Amino acid sequence: MKEELLVGEVPASLRGRPEVHQLGADRCLFCIRSDLTMDGKASDIWLVVTETKAFAVGGGEVFLLKEIQKVRTFQTVGSAFLQFLTDGVYVDVIRYSNACRERFSRAQVQLQRLVEGKPVQLEALKQPSELICPDCGLPLPARRAVCPRCTGGKSIFFRSLSLMREYRGFIALLLCMMIVGVGLDLVPPYLTRLLVDKVLTPKQHIDWLPMILLGLVGASLGRQCLNVFIGRTSSYIGTRITKELRERLQNKLMILSVDYYDRHSAGSLMSRVLYDVDYFQGFVSQVAQGFLLNVILVLGIGAVLFTMNWHLALLVLLPVPFVVVGTMFFWKHVYPRYYRLWDSQSKMSQRLTGLLQGIRLVKLFGQEEREQQRFSDSAQYMQEARRSVEMSTATFGPFMGFVFGLGGLIIWYAGGHRVLEGEITLGTLMAFFGYMGMFYGPISAMSMFSNWLTGFMSAGQRVFEVLDANIGVVEDRDAVRLPDLRGAIELRNVTFGYDPYSPVLKGVTIKIEPGQFVGIVGKIGRAHV
Repeated sequence: MKEELLVGEVPASLRGRPEVHQLGADRCLFCIRSDLTMDGKASDIWLVVTETKAFAVGGGEVFLLKEIQKVRTFQTVGSAFLQFLTDGVYVDVIRYSNACRERFSRAQVQLQRLVEGKPVQLEALKQPSELICPDCGLPLPARRAVCPRCTGGKSIFFRSLSLMREYRGFIALLLCMMIVGVGLDLVPPYLTRLLVDKVLTPKQHIDWLPMILLGLVGASLGRQCLNVFIGRTSSYIGTRITKELRERLQNKLMILSVDYYDRHSAGSLMSRVLYDVDYFQGFVSQVAQGFLLNVILVLGIGAVLFTMNWHLALLVLLPVPFVVVGTMFFWKHVYPRYYRLWDSQSKMSQRLTGLLQGIRLVKLFGQEEREQQRFSDSAQYMQEARRSVEMSTATFGPFMGFVFGLGGLIIWYAGGHRVLEGEITLGTLMAFFGYMGMFYGPISAMSMFSNWLTGFMSAGQRVFEVLDANIGVVEDRDAVRLPDLRGAIELRNVTFGYDPYSPVLKGVTIKIEPGQFVGIVGKIGRAHV
């Protein structure tokens, strides 16, 4: 990583420059690196500040601090200038991109102190940036936010699992029901094999037909009943988790300092509490009925396939490497698009919240058309972000279906030859196809699981970012709680006049105690306090 700030010394790359040699006895206070030349080209340019001078190395003018009246930063599109006011005119000293804006803003403050004859605050210059992660050096989503790259998806995943710690009993019940459900899923192809090989093909054991059909009905009914219990249990856990998580977010938002709300809009925070938390309910459903169930199915069905015929089972696995590579490619290219989609939703919520809260001002100044155009721009941004995500998923799904279809054709070819050669029976091939469809189904679902996982990781990152935010102002442990204070309103020397024919009351004192209602009936002519 390039050096951006040096205190008390000049960069080694500049020590041979003639401008630096002309410093003489001046002591270098600090040097700050810029990334642009005056004409906007990318280049490393250093601003050198001494006790009496300031100049940009590379042909810039040398300014004496005693001749400078004021120091300012002038912002333009994509870049900014550090300027000195000399002889009533602002002069450009150095140009820098927005990536350097924070450190040059700090330098501007310290240069202004030098101009006013105050000592430079070196610690303020060396303070770590609140917008850059100190570990990886990449930009943070907000000031003093938790770096999503350093925490990583694993941290979000395991922290989400920790939310279900108190529901261990329900989770164990879910796991048992899923194992039983997988066992029921394995029954129909086996009964189909018996039906074809033992009943239909040899035309024997006709009395087995009703029992086999009853077995198929029983397995299907048992599986659907288990699905009901699994769905209801996962819904119970998911709704409880989302409720508790929303309460934790609301409690954290209540204790955060005011400067946190200066950095985050109300619409963005509302989006996290109302919408992002819903992903955690989906997390329970995906674990219970999605990813975990599919993993158990793949393992169980794979074992059955290899037991039936390991040659055909190896052919069934041919599409799997293509699915893995495709899923990794999908994850890499679609995950950034999900963050853009969330950003569009957040900005849409922010824009609409501001519009509704300030609707009176909008109507007062006749800005309806302007606000309509701004909202239309936000809607267009959200449309493009959502379309980008959905077009990617719409392309990935059919491609995976084509790969699985090729696997089925391979089994038809190889299995058909083995049936014709008498190596396996027709019932075995039919059962094999039944298990193969059940095997490809979970793999296809697991490949699309990355689609949901990208959205969940993005939402989880934003939720935990609020929960991990620094409180800012912490209450002192030795703080003394004041007792309940009670007071009263006392009006002295009040003069009441009702009408010209009634007497006037002067010098009356009215004392209103807390909780007391005071009403005056009649027409008040005068009231002086």
